[in-house]
Amino acid sequence: IFGTYADALLPQSHCVEGGQTSTGSIVNWYKKLLGGADDFYSTMNQEAELVSIGCEGLVVLDHFQGNRTPHTDPLSRGVVSGLTLKHGRAHIFRSILEGVCFGTHLV
Repeated sequence: IFGTYADALLPQSHCVEGGQTSTGSIVNWYKKLLGGADDFYSTMNQEAELVSIGCEGLVVLDHFQGNRTPHTDPLSRGVVSGLTLKHGRAHIFRSILEGVCFGTHLV
């Protein structure tokens, strides 16, 4: 867990904060990589709906800017694993979203 904070929410209590370093920034990076069209998100969401869960073996680790929680490691890096010629842009987009969701689950 990234940090504890005294009196942040209630007097005489502590809260524990955990978070992800790269979430929307990965999706935005991919949008820019593909040209950044205004309808990018609606188009990619529609295309990604047609890709099965697990993206046919394509996996993204969301550590593109390191990791905060649960493994604090600023040097950790993202991974795109299992990429083959059968995968298209929708597979990659969905895999990014699945990677971010899995990272959120770990927090």
